[in-house]
Amino acid sequence: MHFYHWLIFGILNGLVIYVGAFLVPTEIVLGNAYVSVLATVVLTALVVTAVFSILPLIHKQTGLDKMNDTTKYIIYAVINIMTLWLLSRIATVFGFGLASKFTAISLGLVLTIVHYLYWETAVKKLKV
Repeated sequence: MHFYHWLIFGILNGLVIYVGAFLVPTEIVLGNAYVSVLATVVLTALVVTAVFSILPLIHKQTGLDKMNDTTKYIIYAVINIMTLWLLSRIATVFGFGLASKFTAISLGLVLTIVHYLYWETAVKKLKV
């Protein structure tokens, strides 16, 4: 993945997380006594982007790169959900908190849909 794709994924992740916290502030909490809101958004987006960037390498190593797009994005959604849930469990480090597993599932699915839309439209069709 090129650097600018990685950067755009990070910005999209940060925007989705920030807008999600803005829309449902009782479910998604950004920041705590140790980490500011901006640092929380940057750290969380960085971790989610890093995990998403490593997945194609893992797929090639395990031989899963031959699966269809639907299965691939289902796996990406599950990994996004698990990553968000684990980040929220160590909220004192990252400042990112989720109220429930349903919130992690919802935010993980929204992130996966945004990744899909960016990847399928900008990268594959427009050849960016």
